[in-house]
Amino acid sequence: MERAGLFGAGLLAVSLWHIILSRSGFRAILLPTLLAFALAGLVEALRGGGRGRFLLAGVLFGLLVHAYPSSRAAPLLVPPYLLAEIGLSRAAWRRAAPGMAIFFAAALAIASPMLVHYLHHPADFNNPKRTVSVFSPGLGQGEVAAHLEHNVAATLLMFHLRGDTNWRHNLSGAPKAGAQ
Repeated sequence: MERAGLFGAGLLAVSLWHIILSRSGFRAILLPTLLAFALAGLVEALRGGGRGRFLLAGVLFGLLVHAYPSSRAAPLLVPPYLLAEIGLSRAAWRRAAPGMAIFFAAALAIASPMLVHYLHHPADFNNPKRTVSVFSPGLGQGEVAAHLEHNVAATLLMFHLRGDTNWRHNLSGAPKAGAQ
């Protein structure tokens, strides 16, 4: 298991996209790191790591909502894991309950500023500030075909001829295959 972790860390250290995104301060780069450490802390806590591990895991899990919008799906990972780790035994759930209460309370406390913001500004929860689909009601009927044609062409060209010119995504203009 250690070797897999070191191999993954080595790949991450030389990954072009990770280097570009982490150097530019792009907030999405925090999501995999926070999620991995939060879930690892929860695993350690459930396997006998103590209340401090539950607290740390909860704090890290609560920070997820501040990192990137797609972290809203992270809570869906917890119930299947808990079921797999704890099982169906009532006694095992009773033993885990105090630690899980610490985990959830810490996560809720840390996430609460953003959750309160979502309560007051529900439109921000879905982040509808940009058009990401040709089926979006924000596009006029005549624009759909032109956008679809442009996106299909750009996607096909990106692999071998011309990549994205945004430095946040790649070496400017370099095809994805050539940039790696």
